[in-house]
Amino acid sequence: MRRTKLLLLIAFICASACSSSPKRGDEVIGSTAIKADSQEAQRRYEAAIALLEAAQWASAEEEF
Repeated sequence: MRRTKLLLLIAFICASACSSSPKRGDEVIGSTAIKADSQEAQRRYEAAIALLEAAQWASAEEEF
């Protein structure tokens, strides 16, 4: 009985931890509040973010 409760508790903790983690890519795309020192750098950063959102991975990687 005690072992069953412990296993259920562990399963619940694992399930709740997995469901609360951010989805892949959410942190990068959601963090567009980053501001660069120069306008040109900011423009290039925003262009790279737009490429990420358009799923153009190779172009985004090159731009970053």
